[in-house]
Amino acid sequence: MRRLLLFACALFGFMACTQNPIEEQSAIRTDAPETIRVGFEDDETRIQLNEAQKTVWTKDDLVSVFYLSNANQKWQYQGETGERIGNLQRVEDATATAQTSKVVVVYPYRDDHYLNYESCNLHATLPTTQYYAEGSYGVGSNLMVSQSEFTQFSLKSVCGWLKLQLTGNGEVVKSIKFRGNNGEQVAGLIYVDTATAEATLASEMGGTDDNNAGGNLVFDDTILTEVVLDCGEGVTLGTEATSFYISLPPQTFENGFTVEIESDGYKPMTLSTENELVIERNTIQPMAKVAFCSEVRTIANNEIWYTATKRIEPDWTFDTFGANVISSEWNSYTGKGIITFDCDITIIGSRAFYKNENLQSVTFNNNLTTIDSRAFEGCSSLTNVTIPGNIQEVGYLAFADCTNVSSIILETGDTELWISYSFDNIPSTTLYVDRDLGGGYNYSPFEHVGISTITIGPNMKYIDTFVFANCNHIQGFNISSGSKLEKIGYCAFYNSNINGLRIPGSVTEIDSTAFAMTTGMGWFMGGSSVYWVGMNGELAYEEASLRILLRWPSEFSYSDAIVSSYYYDKIGAYSFAGIDNLRYFQIAMYDGSTIELDDCAFWHCENLESFKGVVAAGAKMNISAIGSTVFGYTAIEELNFLDSSFTSIDRTFRQCITLKTLFLPKTLSQIGECSFEDCENLTNLYIAAIIPPSLSEDAFKGICEEVVIYVPAESVDTYKSADGWKDYANAIIGYNF
Repeated sequence: MRRLLLFACALFGFMACTQNPIEEQSAIRTDAPETIRVGFEDDETRIQLNEAQKTVWTKDDLVSVFYLSNANQKWQYQGETGERIGNLQRVEDATATAQTSKVVVVYPYRDDHYLNYESCNLHATLPTTQYYAEGSYGVGSNLMVSQSEFTQFSLKSVCGWLKLQLTGNGEVVKSIKFRGNNGEQVAGLIYVDTATAEATLASEMGGTDDNNAGGNLVFDDTILTEVVLDCGEGVTLGTEATSFYISLPPQTFENGFTVEIESDGYKPMTLSTENELVIERNTIQPMAKVAFCSEVRTIANNEIWYTATKRIEPDWTFDTFGANVISSEWNSYTGKGIITFDCDITIIGSRAFYKNENLQSVTFNNNLTTIDSRAFEGCSSLTNVTIPGNIQEVGYLAFADCTNVSSIILETGDTELWISYSFDNIPSTTLYVDRDLGGGYNYSPFEHVGISTITIGPNMKYIDTFVFANCNHIQGFNISSGSKLEKIGYCAFYNSNINGLRIPGSVTEIDSTAFAMTTGMGWFMGGSSVYWVGMNGELAYEEASLRILLRWPSEFSYSDAIVSSYYYDKIGAYSFAGIDNLRYFQIAMYDGSTIELDDCAFWHCENLESFKGVVAAGAKMNISAIGSTVFGYTAIEELNFLDSSFTSIDRTFRQCITLKTLFLPKTLSQIGECSFEDCENLTNLYIAAIIPPSLSEDAFKGICEEVVIYVPAESVDTYKSADGWKDYANAIIGYNF
């Protein structure tokens, strides 16, 4: 066999090392080199394969070096992945108990490698889990050893490999499990003659002197007969064959072997042969190409599927499920388990999985209707909960204290889902609801759940009484497109914290105090044909209901608001007053539509920067009437009402202290008292009316002294001579509107 030479660099005065072993002392050699030069001459000795099946290193590969002692030193490859020559550099020393006469090199590094200082034989462990690498072996799966009294090393592979070749049609392979049909050992403790790289498997507890056990070494014989190739996020199969390499110790599998292939969403595929398989050191044994059989695996009505860190050992009585458990299978490599009953089940009984800290996920069959009280309480490793549409009731505290749940999904169903404090004490999660919920008539079922985002699916029709009340951690509330939502019930969002809400056009009723005491509301968008129900059960005036709905405290974030005049004729008095972080307000106008702005509609919206129209083709932002102090104490600098039709203003722009530019319509005929009071920054006032509007004596009280009044060019002289206006003749100039 051609050799892989490891040449030592800067090795000063290499010692012959014929010393007798010295026990019970630190034996780190101070004369060991810091760097060893490595090169590949033997392509049959493989660390990792490239496309040409040539030996290559992997960047940062780690190697064990026993330099004239039994100290397991860590060395690291310094080159890049794919190179065939480079340096090993010592990165970590280890304390030894004895010196040896030879230097032993082992790939890969493991901290449990142990060298028998008398025989220089290696005690190593073949792992039960290997890792997939494209077109090669996983890094660290190819055990190689060598020893020498000189500075040249020929690393020899200890194992051989089985090469599986799979084709498919988009299936994703997650893992491949291998086992011999006679229960042969394929992983665990082995003993390696470092001179020849021949390995012997430990055949009994503790080993024997014949196989150089060198002491009472223990292995777990429950896992040594299987090895799994972990494919990580998964390997997608196509029409071209994909190769999977499994490293195996040299031996003969007289009655053949079996592999089990796990794929997401499909039944595991099992390949088995009774033909003899011989694995030789440093040799690849290929199998013929096999097409993956993509048979979809669906859960049966007498099953529960789960994932967990340990097998679930049921100790349930018949009453827990109304059935007896006949098996509980669990795959230690994938973590997937199946519990099978002797008949179909309709209920997950009370405390069935109570405080099972190993349970990570659970899949329910299509026959279940009930999850009973405390069924999953305290399952702290559970990460998501999906309730299918066939389940009609989730009991009291059913998922309480499931502190790691980050997603709750309530799928669409034909019936209402009844819940009762079912999800208590879940610190942080998202919620997706696609069906009507019951059970919230006197309390909030999500009150003690840290819901960050709620999404309403297209099939939920009714947000019931108190359902989202007292939810104080909501950051987002979304309603899916195509929503069939019709009603928002009494106190549905009472005392909650939501930073925005878009009500779809399908909603026809919002019950009284649906949003009472709600904090954080930043914007509101109404839908079509909304009838607001007042406290007395009668239809309330829209301006009053808007005032009720939108009078929230000001401690919330950036927001905007859109109100359509197609749905509303009026924005009532104080409707948006005091919404401190309302920044942008837009009115959607349709051809021929108008809207009124009542007194103080936006009063004290101190961060409101913009008020304008979003108009359809041919439409104009037509404000038909405008009340007193509508924009008082806002941050608006410009308002344009040229397309509006209101005829009078009275205190309308009072306290608009940031307003700089204002356009008023040609329909304006009256400017009442204090209309521009305290408009101390209003420097550009445009009035499109041909005939000067009547002007109250104190209309311009407190206005900026530098104001310029722009009027139609043909009306300049008329304005300058009109009562009231002639006092501002020097400020009036002509403008072509």
